[in-house]
Amino acid sequence: MSDDASVDVKQTKITHTWEYSAPLTACRFAPDGQFLVSAALDGKLQRWHLESGNVTPLEGHTSWIRGIGFSADSQQLITAGYDGRLLFWPLQDKTPRPSRDIKAHDGWIRALAVSPNLAVLATCGNDQVVKLWSLDDGHLLQTFNGHQSHVYSVAFHPTDAALVSGDLLGQVLQWDLQTAKPSRTIDVADLHTYHAGQGAHYGGVRSMAFCPDHRSLACSGLHKATNPYAGVQQPLVIIVDWQTGKAIRSHVTQGIERGIAWRVVFHSRDLLLAASGGGSGGYLLFWQGDGEQTMHQVKLPNTTFDLDVHPDQRQLATVHHDQRVRISTL
Repeated sequence: MSDDASVDVKQTKITHTWEYSAPLTACRFAPDGQFLVSAALDGKLQRWHLESGNVTPLEGHTSWIRGIGFSADSQQLITAGYDGRLLFWPLQDKTPRPSRDIKAHDGWIRALAVSPNLAVLATCGNDQVVKLWSLDDGHLLQTFNGHQSHVYSVAFHPTDAALVSGDLLGQVLQWDLQTAKPSRTIDVADLHTYHAGQGAHYGGVRSMAFCPDHRSLACSGLHKATNPYAGVQQPLVIIVDWQTGKAIRSHVTQGIERGIAWRVVFHSRDLLLAASGGGSGGYLLFWQGDGEQTMHQVKLPNTTFDLDVHPDQRQLATVHHDQRVRISTL
């Protein structure tokens, strides 16, 4: 991670815009920084070459895709879709085709995460199950049962052999990888709303990220959902102390009445980023240190559904409903 002192987020600007033929839902940079992979509502993936902007379509899923990950050497792409399938791709091929196709979950797969220090990946979904897979051969290693609602996000601790998963009800479960049992429950229920008038459970832990010093966990989503079906809610990020498992801080926004913090990322220990999308439009959000309010907000040209940070820590990618990928530079 980079040094905050060398970054002036108020100079953030869009430097590249690439257009696809359908609204975009997810994006991730490959670890080597050469490619960005995005996903669209037409069920297809796009491999963008950063230097040229050239795009290669990747066909294999039959529904929306929200989970994208890579092997550490950028040779392998792994994707997970609402079709319940987990696909492995040779990323560096001229025209990648799925090398492995696994029926992984019953229903939507909401997210996947690749372990930074183990040759495994985790998936989660609407079947309320978390699964652990071998990155080498796609073999199912473990199944984790314990959630009482849809599971939206998964993350591995950077150094501990720990896996966490977050659900619709604002409950984060930490799993014992050997026994497949929850070792503790972390409560971030402020990210969940039950609206009695509409009979709707709404919100949930939409994404999670560990701080570079490994001492805290950020959980993102929404709060103040006064009219869920109309999309009236505000973005929210909750910071949890990893040792105690208690929420220690909330990060909120200014003037965004219809938004969700779809993705949260630590740029460094003292700089937190998130992407918000919804009826209020798209935003890049920045928080400094312990500050509750955003220290800077960048209004994007269109609503966004995902964010990722390039390995160089200078470039950000967002994907949008207007069918565009936007690369911003800090």
